[in-house]
Amino acid sequence: MHRAVSFLFLTTVLSLHAQSPSPPSVARTSAALPAGRVTGHVFCADTHAPARQARISLVPLPEENSRSADLLRRGRGRGEGFTDLNGAFNIDHVAPGTYAVQVDLTGYLDPMSGIDLSDWESLEPDVQRHLRSTGVTIRGGEGAALDVELMRGAAISGQILYDDGAPAADVRVQAVSSPTSANRPRVGESSLPAVSTDDQGKFRIAGVPPGEYRVIAGMVQANVFARDTAQAVSLYLNTQQLYAPGTFHKKEASTFKIVGSEEMGGVAITIPTRGLHLVRGSVVRQADGIPVVHGAVQLTDASDRSFSRNADITPDGSFVIAFVPSGTYRLRVDGAFDATEASGSQLSKVSHEYGPAEEEVIVSTNDVGGITLQVPEKQTTLSFQH
Repeated sequence: MHRAVSFLFLTTVLSLHAQSPSPPSVARTSAALPAGRVTGHVFCADTHAPARQARISLVPLPEENSRSADLLRRGRGRGEGFTDLNGAFNIDHVAPGTYAVQVDLTGYLDPMSGIDLSDWESLEPDVQRHLRSTGVTIRGGEGAALDVELMRGAAISGQILYDDGAPAADVRVQAVSSPTSANRPRVGESSLPAVSTDDQGKFRIAGVPPGEYRVIAGMVQANVFARDTAQAVSLYLNTQQLYAPGTFHKKEASTFKIVGSEEMGGVAITIPTRGLHLVRGSVVRQADGIPVVHGAVQLTDASDRSFSRNADITPDGSFVIAFVPSGTYRLRVDGAFDATEASGSQLSKVSHEYGPAEEEVIVSTNDVGGITLQVPEKQTTLSFQH
């Protein structure tokens, strides 16, 4: 699925002045920007206490009658700041325009959490009126002040065990919502930030907005490859999804309805250690049987297209797909290619591209190996104008 499994964390350098009565500020340095300023306070609705060390982001919204909603590409960046110990914030040098206000504090709901991702680039008048009603407008060098009240989100907690009863530690867990928002459909599913299980396999996902969710655990397969001892070892990681209560099939997953700020506990996921198999094979050129060394293969359940497994092709043309239950599958490779090796300042370049190949794979009681997918080379067509 992915050549490397990574989780993106935003690293921010903060300068905290404990003795200063003024709130911290984050200033952008472009001299061309007018000195607009946004100030305010953030409070927690449940405790009435200041929301301390909350991250504030100003996200530019389309201008009225815009032809393109992608303002970030037109050079308007985000204004960002953090609240101090009194919940106050100060963002300087904000360009003129209208901004949506996002607030990030663990356990609480971002005021914009009910907004679908597609709305940020929508030019629909009703959508933009809604976004603007929750935002702040800067005109010229004027300042603007606002107070933000954060509602506490719900939480989903539970435990992940292997089928022999052992706790599954350090497993990444996510809650994924169905494609609906408060008032209208979303474009697709949305995921909350992943958390990891502790040494007892327990997890807790906080700051969950109302909605229906599936809880997913990530199972990681590692495939180590090295051509010889003189070359660096390559580690290929592929993450496969396991839905609560312990199924690989999305249609069999449990759903959890979240209302208000409730604590949804007792979510259990059992990871099977038996009945799962490996599917091994290689990808070669159809013309001469030489291994193809770049690309990925996908194994899809013939009776459930939402269930699939993926693996990268390693430098010897081989692949390994793990965590495969019994069943009938279609194994397919598409978009495979060869590339020249990078050398010094020379970057690697694609040298050959290949068409698709697929075949049926039946998995029963044992691992499946010896599969060879033969891919045809794509023909390059040159066109000339007279």
